[in-house]
Amino acid sequence: MIKFADIFGQESMQSKIEIDGHEEYALQNMYENIAQMREKSDDELFKMFEAAHAEDPLGALRCLFYVRDIRGGKGERDIFRTILRYAAQHYPEEIRVNIPCIPFYGRYDDLYFLIDTPVEEDMWGFVKVQFQCDIEAMEAGVPISLLAKWLKKANSSSLTTKRLGIYTAKKLGYTIYDYKRICSKLRKYLDVLEVQMSAGKWKKIQYEQIPYQTLRMYQKTFDRHDSIRFHKYLQEGKSNKKSVAPVPQDPIEIVRMMGRHRQQDQELQLLWDNLPNYIENDDDFLVMADLNLFRACRSAAIALALYFAEHNRGVFHNVFMTFSHVPEFVTLQGSSLREKVDFIGGIDYGYVITDPLRAMEKVLDLAVKNQCSQEELPKAMVIVTGLDFDRACGGYLGEDIIKARFAEKGYEAPGIIFWNVNAEKEKQSHFKNLIHVLNGKPIMSPVDFMYEVLNGQRYEMVQLGQ
Repeated sequence: MIKFADIFGQESMQSKIEIDGHEEYALQNMYENIAQMREKSDDELFKMFEAAHAEDPLGALRCLFYVRDIRGGKGERDIFRTILRYAAQHYPEEIRVNIPCIPFYGRYDDLYFLIDTPVEEDMWGFVKVQFQCDIEAMEAGVPISLLAKWLKKANSSSLTTKRLGIYTAKKLGYTIYDYKRICSKLRKYLDVLEVQMSAGKWKKIQYEQIPYQTLRMYQKTFDRHDSIRFHKYLQEGKSNKKSVAPVPQDPIEIVRMMGRHRQQDQELQLLWDNLPNYIENDDDFLVMADLNLFRACRSAAIALALYFAEHNRGVFHNVFMTFSHVPEFVTLQGSSLREKVDFIGGIDYGYVITDPLRAMEKVLDLAVKNQCSQEELPKAMVIVTGLDFDRACGGYLGEDIIKARFAEKGYEAPGIIFWNVNAEKEKQSHFKNLIHVLNGKPIMSPVDFMYEVLNGQRYEMVQLGQ
């Protein structure tokens, strides 16, 4: 009946390093923390990559591309480019075989950071082949790559860009005039988003083909110039369950992204509406949400309470429980994601401990009152808190009493899952691990979760080579 979920303290065959006084796996440290190192020096980035590479060379390379990945990863451009150049200088063979991965996970202009490295000529060879393929594809009337969009212009007003454009023409074997002429034709054929926007061709923009990050960046512009079509797209995506982009579907991350600013509310609403039901067998779970937490953990508690309440059925639909000495049911209020999140966040419990026995008695009373069948009861109550068990529950559950009282009414008591979200370094695996537990699967350590991502299909094209 009682299941305690604990994702901490699990060992691995990996070596550990000391980071700010705490033991950490080098690759795991890079995977979880590198996106927060924008303000760090280049040397600190290089040190982090070197430690990860010494531990697992392939894992470090895949993590590097995960950091850059604009769709399935972190989308960090500058950090990637800095480490990419360093890796090309110190591990040229590893970068050489992965040159095609650079525009796949990032953009073609990332390739410019391989200039003056041991793999520069290999990079230009790759660009030259793609450039010629695009010319032939354009002449045949079939789709082309985005290379022309990101090649530097030889007539740019920026001196640095202009010099790179002239250098690109030389490396591709064209005169400056021919290079500019061909790039212009390719860009016009590509009819890239920026070209359409500059020309005021708003009706030609296909919103479903725009990456999520780009959609966010230009949201206000679309709303101003093409409001009807843009809002129709958002509504169609909501009703048809069509996602705006292949982004990670995690309710905790969506709620964390909301913050206090409302500019992204529409797109976050769409992402939320597209969340699938991750629970197998259509089981229901009642969340007891502890809101006396710091910001990140509080967002996790709000997200889980809202997600499971919406997916529950019957009398437990749109319902969660308060984390208090006298737990109470709360029915969701509001129609939009923003309104519901604000409603949950505005509840003042005033307690730092809870009473699972009283909570389960409330569940039993509601079931009896509504003549619920066993199948209509939640499979388990999930206590989401940032406290350890002794502090959150006073070290007492009353398991035998709970079982007996449910049995008296002809029921099997739901389980109790204690879920501690107060572990910042492991926050990326919180939701996925919880889903594993609720579906009866083995819990994953943060290291296991990392390798499931890095060794998954998305990054299998990144290889060490011979």
